[in-house]
Amino acid sequence: MIILSSLRQFGTEITDDPHRRPGCLELIKARDTNFVKIINPENLHLIQLLKNQLHEGEAEAIALAQQEKAPILLIDEAEGREVAKSYNIPVIGVIGILAAAKKTGEIESMKTELDSLIQRTSFRVSRIMYDKALEMSGEL
Repeated sequence: MIILSSLRQFGTEITDDPHRRPGCLELIKARDTNFVKIINPENLHLIQLLKNQLHEGEAEAIALAQQEKAPILLIDEAEGREVAKSYNIPVIGVIGILAAAKKTGEIESMKTELDSLIQRTSFRVSRIMYDKALEMSGEL
């Protein structure tokens, strides 16, 4: 797994107080076992170009995915997903990951996991997408 170097600040936050945010302990373990690599995107021209229509983090993520020939990019924002697809970068969102986890039996309930994400983090999802996720998972 590759993480943007601009997320280094988040990495510092997790080591200061790993219990502060959900998933921090898992991220520390992944980093310590070299499952996660922190890399700088090199195509600054592409980043500047993408920043005309996307937030900096999304622009960097797309540039890094293209640079590293990533098999898939985790991105939730609709506009970022469309731009990534225009660069032939396959995308998946958090809901897609949860759907795959439900399908393989790694989680029991899409609703439970989505509700937990919404309550414990800054994750947001429209009611339409929430219902669609439950329907895809056979829970609605």
